[in-house]
Amino acid sequence: MLHAIRVTLLSLVVLASLYACGGQSSGESSGTSTSSTPPTITPPSSSDAISGKAFYEQSALGCIGCHGTNGEGGVFNAINTVTPDTCPSCTDVATLAADIAATMPTGANSSMCTGTTSGTCAHDIAVYMMESWINAGVPAPQPGISISSPSNNIATSEDGNTATISFVLDTEPTSDVNISLSSSDITEGTINPANLITLTFNSGNWNINQDVVITGQDDIEIDGDIQYTINILEVMTADPNYMGFGPDTIPVTNTDNEVFIPAGITVNPMNGLTTSENSTSASFTVALDTMPTQDVTIGLTSSNTNEGTVSPSSLTFTNLDYNAKTVTVTGVDGGYGWT
Repeated sequence: MLHAIRVTLLSLVVLASLYACGGQSSGESSGTSTSSTPPTITPPSSSDAISGKAFYEQSALGCIGCHGTNGEGGVFNAINTVTPDTCPSCTDVATLAADIAATMPTGANSSMCTGTTSGTCAHDIAVYMMESWINAGVPAPQPGISISSPSNNIATSEDGNTATISFVLDTEPTSDVNISLSSSDITEGTINPANLITLTFNSGNWNINQDVVITGQDDIEIDGDIQYTINILEVMTADPNYMGFGPDTIPVTNTDNEVFIPAGITVNPMNGLTTSENSTSASFTVALDTMPTQDVTIGLTSSNTNEGTVSPSSLTFTNLDYNAKTVTVTGVDGGYGWT
């Protein structure tokens, strides 16, 4: 089965302030929060986090001895669970780096912890914090294919109405990811004349929706609403994270547009016919109301052949010919009179 993992990406709240390990004992920034809504940032993605992590984990120069392995708290308070009121302005790396630089240990190593540009430990630790500690409560996106549609019930119709399904990857692939789709029943709905489409996702478009339009197909049968599927074939890719996804199916309903008419026989006219003993005739028609699945034969007789005869004696209707057929009634001279 296709692994369809839908991940909502949220802006992350910066809850960071360093406490000094050595000279200073408090690293709370000045100022107060002006709103109960915490500031938000989008965590950076940078190799600077690696050097920041390396510095943090050095017991002699870093912060691990005071604040714990993951900033959870040690000799001094935790730095990854502080409220936004501690640093209400820390909405970007530079501001957070400045806050860190102002509160790092004083002494021989203090020069290593100043500056807000890449390569200085204050900056690099700020990146590290935003990428790891601030993300601690947010599940990391997992490889998957998200499928969505404007409607919960995906439907086409025999009038030609279409449905749209959108596809997008949940994580950036390391190689092209090819997703091939086809309809299970081209008499009910098709993707395109070839009934096959392949969506290709790569590092440049993996997070951009690609739409597939399905068009309902018409028939002449009163068959009701028919369900069919859009088949997702096995994903083709060299990326091990996406290799082997699928096959899977997406249910679609094609709405019937034929009106149900119950079976019946129509005779026109039903009354008012007149014949005479001078062989005057009258006629009426007989028709089936719906197309039969098998031949239908209707026998015809007169209730009194001394007064009138009917022709033909039977009518046969087929699925190719079930329209109105004419029946003739001819008057008969009874032979009685004055002599």
